[in-house]
Amino acid sequence: MYKQCKTQPARQRQRELEYGLLEVMLHHQYENITVSDLCDFMKIPRKAFYRYFSNKDGALYALIDHALLDFVDLFFSQGQTLNRNMAEDFFRHWYTKKDLLRALEQSNLSGLLVQRSLDLMKTRSEYLEIFFPFIAPESRSYVLIFLVSGLMSQLVQWERDHFSKSPKEMGQIAVHILTQSFLP
Repeated sequence: MYKQCKTQPARQRQRELEYGLLEVMLHHQYENITVSDLCDFMKIPRKAFYRYFSNKDGALYALIDHALLDFVDLFFSQGQTLNRNMAEDFFRHWYTKKDLLRALEQSNLSGLLVQRSLDLMKTRSEYLEIFFPFIAPESRSYVLIFLVSGLMSQLVQWERDHFSKSPKEMGQIAVHILTQSFLP
């Protein structure tokens, strides 16, 4: 659906197109946007768009995937391990992407963010071993589905609440949920 760019200029151009889509989505429902609309907004020929994406869904998936990978890359570049501060870092990262969260919600596409998150994490089996070495290997994928879908759903609700809490407060809520039992 979207090209994996090998050169920095190509990656940069692809990102520009993704952010162009985001800008258009902030003002129009995704389902009503055409590739021609995006190209007109970006003042580029359609063939320039198709150099990077097979269709507008490809651009949307790339936009979401790159936002997800930005956090993963940041987290692992710092050599972090799973800890309480990661939850706050997660919400701080997504606060910088609040326009994306808003645009997805406006177009009723927040579920796509959750699904793309799950899809990404399923393809990265090394994260399962890093984050959950203490969990039996046959259970790790279930734990991952539970955690990722829960965190991303919390993120969607945070946007719906107009970011009324700080990233630190959201991180504390997430940690509390993850460390406290709901069972009596």
